[in-house]
Amino acid sequence: MSAGLLLLAGYAVPLFFPPQVAWPILPGAEDELLQRLFPGIPRWWIVGRLAGLVVGAALVAGSVRFPLPLRLDAEGGVPPGDDSTGSPASRALAIVALGLAVGHVLSGPYARGFGRPGQTAYLLFLGVPALVLAMTERDRMRRALRALLEWLPRLLVMPAAWLAWTIPVSWRSPRAATIVDGWMAIERLEQVVGGSQGLMDSAIPGFPNAHMLFEGAPFYGPDDAARLFGSVQGAHFFWTAVCAVAVGVLVRQLIGPAAAVIGQAVFLFSPLMMSTPYSPQPIYLMPLCSVAVLLLLLALHRHRSVTALAALGAVAGFSGQIAQHALATAFACLLAAYSIRQWPRRPWIAIAVALLVCAAAVLPWLPSIETFRTMASEYTGGHGQYVGMEQVLFGQVSPLHAREALRAGTPTWLDVPLGALLSPFAIVRTPLRLWGDALFDPVGEILIAVGLACCLRSSYRNGTALLVLGALVAGMALAFSSAGDRVSHTRLLAAIVPLVVLAALGFEALRRSGGRGLSGKPFALAVVGSVAIGGVLLFDRVTPRILPSSFLAIALEALGDDDSERATVLMAPVEFLHTRRIATQLPARPVRVVDFQRFSPERAATDVASPIYLWSPALEAYSGYRAKFCDQWPKTQLFELEDPSTLTRAFAATPSGATWTPRLRARRWTQQACDQAGASPQPERRPSPSPRGSLS
Repeated sequence: MSAGLLLLAGYAVPLFFPPQVAWPILPGAEDELLQRLFPGIPRWWIVGRLAGLVVGAALVAGSVRFPLPLRLDAEGGVPPGDDSTGSPASRALAIVALGLAVGHVLSGPYARGFGRPGQTAYLLFLGVPALVLAMTERDRMRRALRALLEWLPRLLVMPAAWLAWTIPVSWRSPRAATIVDGWMAIERLEQVVGGSQGLMDSAIPGFPNAHMLFEGAPFYGPDDAARLFGSVQGAHFFWTAVCAVAVGVLVRQLIGPAAAVIGQAVFLFSPLMMSTPYSPQPIYLMPLCSVAVLLLLLALHRHRSVTALAALGAVAGFSGQIAQHALATAFACLLAAYSIRQWPRRPWIAIAVALLVCAAAVLPWLPSIETFRTMASEYTGGHGQYVGMEQVLFGQVSPLHAREALRAGTPTWLDVPLGALLSPFAIVRTPLRLWGDALFDPVGEILIAVGLACCLRSSYRNGTALLVLGALVAGMALAFSSAGDRVSHTRLLAAIVPLVVLAALGFEALRRSGGRGLSGKPFALAVVGSVAIGGVLLFDRVTPRILPSSFLAIALEALGDDDSERATVLMAPVEFLHTRRIATQLPARPVRVVDFQRFSPERAATDVASPIYLWSPALEAYSGYRAKFCDQWPKTQLFELEDPSTLTRAFAATPSGATWTPRLRARRWTQQACDQAGASPQPERRPSPSPRGSLS
């Protein structure tokens, strides 16, 4: 085992010292496979790490004592049903639940016309039949709730620690301005809040607005539409923490209490979930659906609960209409059907209720054949050039290049599937999502590899291990196709919970097979601390040094809160760049935004105290604002700002000639006077202040 652990360390440690590479690097069909999958990354760095991971995980798994600490059945078997299960009152309640489900599904075709309050009520009503059936299992529910409350406080510690770290760091952070295309989610929420869209509508084929119920859409009015990001960010904090608690409950039931905390740590401190507060997209949504489905399946299998059956129908219907979660939902439904077949007496009324509730959840969003064709064309074409679009979205090249980038991708048939298979352990750098070389922290990835090796080794004799592998495959399958020339890692979100279960299994296998040195509390605490510290370092310190940022993220970081009121951002009038939306909603104090077509340096404001103008390299290449400002205002001070990786830039000017000190480290900005710019001397580096509100 020692040799295996050393090899695994050889995989993990280099993640903290990644090679810096140029950007952009545009992969081509003539490049070798590894260069297409990981553009610019040295071959030895990828191959050496992955080889160490595979061999190390195999050696460690080979020394693990079996059977695996993974149980699907409850200890002691299925408990007997309540005394009231077959009573006339219970049958009457079941019939009431059936009637409510019938009425609900019959109202489905008219739900689009209900208005936002009515649509909210329609969605919430999905849970009502399960609540009615819960009254037939009152004693069982009380026992389950009492047991849950006994050990639930222990599962609140890790989410509380995650919130304590991530809220101060990520609240209105300029890094959110790098997830440019993700602000489409805010645009869609604005449409729902403003009334032009409803919760039953879909601005994008295959992506309904129903999830906005979790974002708080029913509580916003039209006046809130201009400042939604702060509320959305708060919702993301809350639901990610809720999801982590549910992950802890699931892992505790499947493996054990110590593994539950490990699973929570691997989940929360993964770069994937650390990016949740920065992203306007609901990254938490698919893991939340996954863990809810798996918990209900567990209750269905272990306790033959009709309440869980009806609730599973609601959750499966809701999650099944999310395109990326459809296969994982279908797999869960097959498992539920298999489990019910083992019951000595099948609850036909409860089965009918579950099917009707599922139908009620799906019916308002049921896509047409034409919608399916549109989805297949837009999401599986594979012709988009990912890096080319990043250049456009980051403001480094003109938006006029967007159409070309959408057609310039040249992937081979192997690129996307192989990239998806490698994604749990090695990913292409994705600055548009703030993800560097890994989706999980280094220790978590080691645990996932060990758990996966253990499951593969024992799958022929352990049905639970086979089910975990099946859930993993179902969650990853849709990532085998892409609209671009690389894997879309957001399509892997349905696989996150099975991967976390594998990490918890890997920890438990090590703990039980490593002797006294690995079996006690100190080892568990050391693993939790390593996961948390490794995830924080990887996401907050290492990754920003290797990933480019958008020009607007650089500009907002340079301004801070104090300078935002006297700043003006010049923007291209292109809606998909979301410049105005980001500049006004992300900072605590909105930044003024002006269409560059309606602006000229002759009209630059100099009547306010030390005005600051900021613009992108794309606009500089198109309009040459540096020269224009100097021609009109000879005292202008010109600034060039860089991101932490020094891969992307933004430009700024103070036409009044006043000195401005950007809130960046000294190495990240330069200042020139107009006469210096004309003579092209070496720019002078200015001292940097204490970067308040900055991640630098």
